[in-house]
Amino acid sequence: MADIVQLVENGQKKYIKTHVQAVEGIGTKGELLWSGGLLMEEGQTVTPKKKLSECANGWLLKYGRYNAAGIQKNWYGSVFIPKEVGLGLRADWLPHAGATSTYSVKLIEVSDSVLKGHNNNTNPTPSNAAYNMMLFEVWSI
Repeated sequence: MADIVQLVENGQKKYIKTHVQAVEGIGTKGELLWSGGLLMEEGQTVTPKKKLSECANGWLLKYGRYNAAGIQKNWYGSVFIPKEVGLGLRADWLPHAGATSTYSVKLIEVSDSVLKGHNNNTNPTPSNAAYNMMLFEVWSI
């Protein structure tokens, strides 16, 4: 294993000297920026507590199936929005809405600070499987 360089300035150590110290405190989980439950219909917005441009890599959206019992957080999917290309996008989710092979699309509009719902997400019909998918968390990663 290669050595780690240690910077010393005026007798003060300015850099860690071991590999363990180099990675100590680095977490694998991002920061929770928003939680709740929205179908992301037209007029619904999510404002994460950190802008997309302020995240290291982007936003991770977590969505779960929604039914009479509420959001099924143990049965969820996720969508990553990278900060380099995420601004100004109209993002498509491709959520899996059940035990069948039915896939459907949710549309959201992405800005640096807000996620906006779309009218296409408003149709509560059996043919619109994505209607039953609810956004419940936004993470910074």
